[in-house]
Amino acid sequence: MCTKTKELKSNFRTKLKVGWNVNTARNNRGVITVQGRSSGSKRLYRIIDFKRRFKTSAIVLQIVNDPRRSANIALIFTNEGLISFILATQNLKVGDQIYNMFSEPNYLTEGSSTFLKYIPIGSSVSSIELIPNYGAKYARSAGTFAKILKKTPNNKVFLKLKSNWNIIVSNDCTAVLGAVGDSKHWYKELKKAGNSRRIGFRPIVRGVAKNPVDHPHGGGEGKTSGGRPSVTPWGKITKGQPTVSKKIKKLKSYKIFR
Repeated sequence: MCTKTKELKSNFRTKLKVGWNVNTARNNRGVITVQGRSSGSKRLYRIIDFKRRFKTSAIVLQIVNDPRRSANIALIFTNEGLISFILATQNLKVGDQIYNMFSEPNYLTEGSSTFLKYIPIGSSVSSIELIPNYGAKYARSAGTFAKILKKTPNNKVFLKLKSNWNIIVSNDCTAVLGAVGDSKHWYKELKKAGNSRRIGFRPIVRGVAKNPVDHPHGGGEGKTSGGRPSVTPWGKITKGQPTVSKKIKKLKSYKIFR
């Protein structure tokens, strides 16, 4: 960390990191309720400013990795004299200046936040609000973005997400120009078992290697292959079972939020 950033943190004393008590995969009695998960190594939680509370502009001081999310985060210094973390977009660099809530086209730069009614059709946006002034809810993961398809006279904006779902939100909702950074996050290799343990994955044991009391596939003389269709430890089919209800298939591809 550079000395300038240390000075800013000591001067303004903004709380950027907090502790996080984790009891992953266990209930209130400490009993494991989710298979194959654990809390992993200790990690502080970085407080992200999803509402973009600064009023004018800010300068990017650092782009760092957040161990609790897939996307990289940027440390910014605002004109009001505050520092905070935001989600870093794909082409955001140290020293860039970003703006907030500006309607003029000159300020529509990548990483800046403004209302959807000011962003042109066909633009890629991220950190999209679902309800005005409630903070970003959509397109917050690494490499995700949404495209503005069209705008209606009744102040609605049609957006297409990366999952091919279309959503309709108010044009008074805010969004950030550009896709979320670190798009190659999903292609990173863990390389060893210890890395997967650190992020919260426990070893997986095959059902046929267990006892009959622990798994439906367990038991038997010698090496047996289960003798029945593949099921979970609780007897539910794992291969070929439909996971989407018929009602959802009949719906249109639009989720309308009023």
